[in-house]
Order: sequence, then structure tokens, then C-alpha cells
Amino acid sequence: MTNLYVYGTSNMQQHFKNFLVLFVLGTTFSLTSNAQDIVDLFKKLPEEFRYEIPADQADSLFNLGVFPVGEQDPEESMSCEVNTLDSYLALTFHFTTGQSGFQTVQYRKFSTIKGKVILLVTEHGGSRYVFEQRLLKSFIWINGKLNVYRKTKLPTNLLNKEFLKSNAESNAELCTSYELSPNESSGFVYAAWDPMARDVLEREFIKYNWNGKKFKRVK
Repeated sequence: MTNLYVYGTSNMQQHFKNFLVLFVLGTTFSLTSNAQDIVDLFKKLPEEFRYEIPADQADSLFNLGVFPVGEQDPEESMSCEVNTLDSYLALTFHFTTGQSGFQTVQYRKFSTIKGKVILLVTEHGGSRYVFEQRLLKSFIWINGKLNVYRKTKLPTNLLNKEFLKSNAESNAELCTSYELSPNESSGFVYAAWDPMARDVLEREFIKYNWNGKKFKRVK
């Protein structure tokens, strides 16, 4: 009991204040990082990055797993297949009338060490054996809305020669795409695939890691 009183009321108050400061800072970081789940962020995107999916219908449509999009015509109709996992959302659009074309849009959320939220949006598409990486866009969540973010310095496309063996023809056609799936917990990959199954690839992917400040290419 003597030790408790010797510790002193003023010291206890100071330590309690310190605890409150740390608690508030930690809670603020957590809330900032997790305030928006991936579907909420999707709904805040400009219309062109929601691909004809109304923000006010996103929750109910995504719960279906697969749903029709656009005008439904007997000769050309499309549907969208949804996959979500933690901070990741993928929308794959394909024809329900027999055509082979498809388009996949991926969304992935990352948190900075300061608690801000970065959202990446990528798109690739084409046909089953001929598709390519088409779009990469970055956003940052500030003051309750998504703003275009230009500091990620990620390339929209990589040159095919970065994947080819030195003796391969430089104009060899490859299928390419960013793969944002959180299978790579600290980042994602840019993947290349040879639809002709030739022995031309030196590597099949290039990885990018996120360190809380920037994306860094892994050598």
C-alpha cells in the first residue's frame, strides 16, 4: 500500500493522459484505415470506373455474385461476375450470347503508414487467347471522397521485352495483366503469358511491393 501512495496521484494522472493520447492515436489510425471497405470505395468512384454499375445498387448486385449488365439483347448480352476478398474486388464482364470477349476490372485497397487509403483500379481484356493490360488508375481517400493520386508511379503497361528471353523475337505477342489479388499480401504482380506456348519467357511476372509509403518493384 505504501508503494501505491508513494507513486503519487500526479504521476498516475500523467501516465493516464499518456495512455489516452496513445489510445486515441491508435484508434484514429485504425478507423482511418478501415473506415471504407472495398465496396464502399467502389461506390465513391467516378461513374466511368464503375462500368455502368449504379452506386446505389452495388451492394444488392454484388450479393448476387453474377448479374446482367447493359441492354440484354438476344444477339449480344453481357453479365458481370463478382469476386471479393478482404481489400480486393474483381469484376469480370463476359458475353452470355457466345462471343469470346471479356473484360476484367480489379480494385485493391492499401493503407499508408499515416492511415490514408490508396485505391488501385486496373483493367485488362480481349479474348480468351489474346488479351492485354489496358488501364491503371490510383485514387486516395481524402476528406470523404476519392481523389486521383499521381504519386504511385506505377506504369500502366510494361514492355514485353521485360519478360522475354534474350534470344526471343522482340515482337512476340504476349497476354498481359496486373493481378491485384491479395494472394500477394504485401503487393501484387504484373503477369505475362504466352498464348502460343513457345519457350520465349524469361519470367512470367514482375512483382510490386507496398511498404506503406510507395510501391516498389522487386528485382
